[in-house]
Amino acid sequence: VVVERVLQRAPSDERAMALVARCYAAEHRYADLARVESMRVGLATQPVEQARALARLARVHLEHLGQLSRAQDELDRAVRLSPDDPEVGGLLGRVCAATGERDRAIRALLRAHPAARDIEIAGAGLEEAFLEITGQDDPEMEEAA
Repeated sequence: VVVERVLQRAPSDERAMALVARCYAAEHRYADLARVESMRVGLATQPVEQARALARLARVHLEHLGQLSRAQDELDRAVRLSPDDPEVGGLLGRVCAATGERDRAIRALLRAHPAARDIEIAGAGLEEAFLEITGQDDPEMEEAA
């Protein structure tokens, strides 16, 4: 009840919205959290802030609501606003891996981890970075090794 009052009284106060978001996350109210994070996207005035807000919203869709396509849509918007943001690239890589878009996942992960562009690092560490970020074991990669 108190949280809803904060939303009513301060719908354009970013600090209040961040507090409400933390409360909803702590209470596992993820649909409400997604609604608040969506509002926070609208409050962001700079492209980098908007991209970060979109990444927070995408994370809720990905990790708590199981809405991969919504997460991907938000991350696609975030990439257009801030193409080199490592958090956005890492999240987009996870979503693309989950949807089977392997090439796009790798491109997103390379954007998130620019050091992997170096051939030596990419050859030795890309598979590890991919598995670390996605949290998946890839049987095809294991068979190829």
